[in-house]
Amino acid sequence: MQHILARRPITALFSLFAMVWLLVACSENRPSNVAVKPPVPSWIVCNPDKRPQMCTRDYRPVCAQIDTGTRCVTRPCPSSRWQTMENGCTACADSDALGYQLEACSSPTL
Repeated sequence: MQHILARRPITALFSLFAMVWLLVACSENRPSNVAVKPPVPSWIVCNPDKRPQMCTRDYRPVCAQIDTGTRCVTRPCPSSRWQTMENGCTACADSDALGYQLEACSSPTL
């Protein structure tokens, strides 16, 4: 090693710098241009004061909780039902919708 450094110290120093730079540049875990998606909430509440008037016709099924209007004193008495709807906008456009989950319902009623 001393023999190489004694003859060409600038070349050896440049080579060492280049190797360190390559190691640092290649140690990145993911590309910098890839965006990290924020976590998606599992339950979205519909705002009764701001119901959508129009919705797009895209199909991204959601499982909406619909208020049946039934109020009981004894149990079991379901006051809501679950229904698969086209997307979140159509779910919240329904005046009886309380909220929705970002997936289709596993069965017509839960």
